[in-house]
Amino acid sequence: MINLIYVSKEGSSDNFIQINDVFVDSGNYVKKDNLIIEYETSKATFEMRSDNNGYVYYDITSGEKLRVGDLLYILSENKLKSNQLKKYFVKDKLKNDQFRNVTKKAKLLLKKNKIDVKEIKEELITEKVVINYLNKLNI
Repeated sequence: MINLIYVSKEGSSDNFIQINDVFVDSGNYVKKDNLIIEYETSKATFEMRSDNNGYVYYDITSGEKLRVGDLLYILSENKLKSNQLKKYFVKDKLKNDQFRNVTKKAKLLLKKNKIDVKEIKEELITEKVVINYLNKLNI
């Protein structure tokens, strides 16, 4: 039996998680309740533990961000071959700026002032954030 474990939505405002640490190597055998992954959302840190005994497989690294709904890891009763895993681990690696939320008013201000969103470091970019940025530039 193969269990696919996906990133779940922990809070209403969270659309992604960040992997803090991975405690087992991909392909290793784990026992029920073994700690596999630690991750964080905007509000808390969580631990993922094995639901059953089995082989764990993943394609993630510490520090990586994943979207809600992305495959986190696979737990399989039997050892899997690399060609079996390829069909599960097809994902586009996201760039950090794809995780940022930009309000409609902020987008309009950025466009009007020809500012690249990458110049602003906040994850939530509001009209106020853009105005503060413009003030620092004296525009």
